[in-house]
Amino acid sequence: MKSKSEVRFKVEEISPQTAESYLNYNKINRPLRKGLVEKYASDMLNGLWGMTHQAIAFDEQGNILDGQHRLWAIVESGKTIEMPVARGLAPEARDYIDQGAPRTVVDVAKLRDPDSNITQFWGATARRMMIGTRTHVVFTRQEVLNFLEKHEKALTFAITDALQGKRVFRVTPAAIPAVIARAFYHEDKDRIREFGSIMLGSMPKCDEDSGAHVLRGWLLAGAPNRAKAMAKDLEVYAKGQRALQGFLAGEKLRSIYAKTEEIWSLPGEATRKAKATKGFVPKPAKAVKG
Repeated sequence: MKSKSEVRFKVEEISPQTAESYLNYNKINRPLRKGLVEKYASDMLNGLWGMTHQAIAFDEQGNILDGQHRLWAIVESGKTIEMPVARGLAPEARDYIDQGAPRTVVDVAKLRDPDSNITQFWGATARRMMIGTRTHVVFTRQEVLNFLEKHEKALTFAITDALQGKRVFRVTPAAIPAVIARAFYHEDKDRIREFGSIMLGSMPKCDEDSGAHVLRGWLLAGAPNRAKAMAKDLEVYAKGQRALQGFLAGEKLRSIYAKTEEIWSLPGEATRKAKATKGFVPKPAKAVKG
């Protein structure tokens, strides 16, 4: 391995054109993950990308050792991004890159605030709340963290108030508090609490409470377990919002169909546009003249 004095570090403003020229030296690397490029590009487009110590790395022959996804994201986003660049590493340095544990939403939340009550379940609920009835949406860690902060009151109400901070096997997957958190902005809070209480095992008071009771029975029967994870989560969400809708309207439900249209919008969601890039296909980097 080379000594530290032979490795050079510099902070550079990397434009899409510069990124393309660097990608000419991306000769030996792991397969490109298109979804990861889309995530990075989304953060860059939305001003959520921040500089860290993690550099774009080149070996002593000028080949890229680390940073191909960030460079492709710069090309895809069309943004100029400031990043540290390391040059002159030994080629075998690639064997030691990315061995650390990636930081999760919970990790970053706890680093921001050691007293944070954010858990993996909170993160899963926020993601389902963000996705809603859509089938495939990619969100970055930073987008989820910002969403958790923006909708903290709704999430707190759903998880710790309406569902009393309890996790009941099969009955309270993340899709259920996600539905409740969306309804928080539109519906009567006391009535939603009654829905949550029945989901946790309280007996319905009348036929008009049947929505929660039927949903709970369906979940306990394990019906979603037959589907794949993503489809299961969407099915639970779709049936969950139909059950809550019927419960709030006092409907006498004997069965629940999946309500695939979004019932409760989030503040500002009507004008929200998809920000993640779609259909990303890496273009060949332009050859560098000279």
